[in-house]
Amino acid sequence: MGDDRIKPMLALPSSGAGNRRAIRMTDLVGRDWIAQEKVDGIRAVLYSQDGACRIFNRSGTEITERFPEIASLRLPDAVLDGEIVAKDGLFSTAGTRDKQTKGFQAAAKKHPCRFTAFDLLEAGGQRLTGLPLQTRLQLLRGVLGRRRMITMVRTSEDILGLWQEVVASQGEGIVVKKRKSIYLPGERASSWIKFKAVQRLTAIAVGYEPGNNRALGAIRLALLDGARPVDIGRVGTGWTLRQEGELQRRLDAGEIFTVEVEALNRTSENMLRFPVFRGERTDLELEAASALQLNGLPVY
Repeated sequence: MGDDRIKPMLALPSSGAGNRRAIRMTDLVGRDWIAQEKVDGIRAVLYSQDGACRIFNRSGTEITERFPEIASLRLPDAVLDGEIVAKDGLFSTAGTRDKQTKGFQAAAKKHPCRFTAFDLLEAGGQRLTGLPLQTRLQLLRGVLGRRRMITMVRTSEDILGLWQEVVASQGEGIVVKKRKSIYLPGERASSWIKFKAVQRLTAIAVGYEPGNNRALGAIRLALLDGARPVDIGRVGTGWTLRQEGELQRRLDAGEIFTVEVEALNRTSENMLRFPVFRGERTDLELEAASALQLNGLPVY
């Protein structure tokens, strides 16, 4: 298979860094775009050649031995882009497997994972990255066939319909892609736009941790279970430089106050995943930061 590995292409967030303005999903509805479900797993590129599979994560590290149930797949010669997803649907399960250093076969039996493919980069020794997405997806269906431990991600021309289904099932979100987009290895391109089905919570800022290159690295967060504080992790992004100084000053003084954070989901230990600071809630008392809010946040 050589060392000519393909770096995964990345999607542009619908809002935030890299965008001059927020992108509305309704602006992308039409014949030029399709949508794929954004599954919550470990991004990986799978190389199949001569009946053997090798798997590399987003940073290029080989992780083949960690997922023997996927490595044992027998596929035509191809290179697939996708996500390693745990059978139970929890990111924490796949993440734990990815960190193991031994016991791979036992872990595969106890907590099996599958490969969910969303793009085809090579087939039969031919590079396909310069072909339109719609063509690559047609070819991908033929490569996958019907096999255990590998599936194709849910794909739809009905962008809003798929979004509503994903939100209703408490999924992660969708990626809207131009039908004719080529695959740009290692680049974050506007031809792929990701929309996250995030939720907002009112939390209590109870302290902070310094960062490597800045004074305020992350704010520690808590919710209230009755009168008992419940740790829900840390948030390390979302504030401006001006806000940073004020937040640090108040936290240094021992203040606790309510803030609003956006989160994608939570771990089984109720730690927020991918939280973003959205501002202080000066209109709400600490009692508004109820742990009951976690009931509306999916577990991954």
